[in-house]
Amino acid sequence: MARIKDDVQYVFIHPSWRGGWCWDKVVAIMRAWGREAHAPDGPGHGSRLPEIENVTLADYPRVYAEYIEENALDRVVLVGNSIGGLMVQLTMQEIPDKVVHGIWYMGFVLADGETLLNACPPEFADIVPSITDNRYPVPPHEIVRSRWMQDMTAEAQTADLARWQPQPMRSFTDAADLKRFHENPQVQAIPKSFINGVKDMTFDWKWRWAWDPRLSKRLGEFSYAEVPGAHCCFNCHPEELATAVIDLAEYEFRGETYATEELWRKSPTFLGAA
Repeated sequence: MARIKDDVQYVFIHPSWRGGWCWDKVVAIMRAWGREAHAPDGPGHGSRLPEIENVTLADYPRVYAEYIEENALDRVVLVGNSIGGLMVQLTMQEIPDKVVHGIWYMGFVLADGETLLNACPPEFADIVPSITDNRYPVPPHEIVRSRWMQDMTAEAQTADLARWQPQPMRSFTDAADLKRFHENPQVQAIPKSFINGVKDMTFDWKWRWAWDPRLSKRLGEFSYAEVPGAHCCFNCHPEELATAVIDLAEYEFRGETYATEELWRKSPTFLGAA
């Protein structure tokens, strides 16, 4: 097994309507496995909710780049889920000298000048004209439960949804300036990976392939892994997701990290049962 990277720092970027807290289980596992892991709140999210009315799409890469700079991180693996994939694109092109790998877990990959809503089914844009305070509301809970969290227990769904907050609308409606991501040779040379949640039903069947291959192919050359869950594996399959992330970022070949490093002996579930 050829290890190709070490001493990297992982920065996990959260999806819409949530903060860095949604990565708590994965971050705990990564740290138990000897990795440096971070999951900061984006602008208008989590502890930064009071900022929401003034947040634009351009604020996200600025906030993440500042976090990376303030924490003296210089070998960063960016990992983004859903809209977090767009934030990986934006942050990677902002500080390419500090990023050594980008990973999209069911993450959006946009073209230059595209908005996030351009990559979603049209009904996601229907509510926009009625929003005046930059607060895109949390989707109906029954849709989230049945399409995004269908592999979680009802109790876990309820506990998670209780923490969801409105999303800064301009993160959905601002056109993404991604010229550097798609054309800058330095950014293009950064290794990229895509993790597919094989049970993801965020979009209906017509849009199922919106993630892979319709969006993933925009990465150019990339490595690939699968996890046995839906859109929120950080909740119900955190060890599998953490393993896939390490496999893709640190090793030349897939699938042996868990046994090679005996990560199972260091996992929170094993330690808790001991």
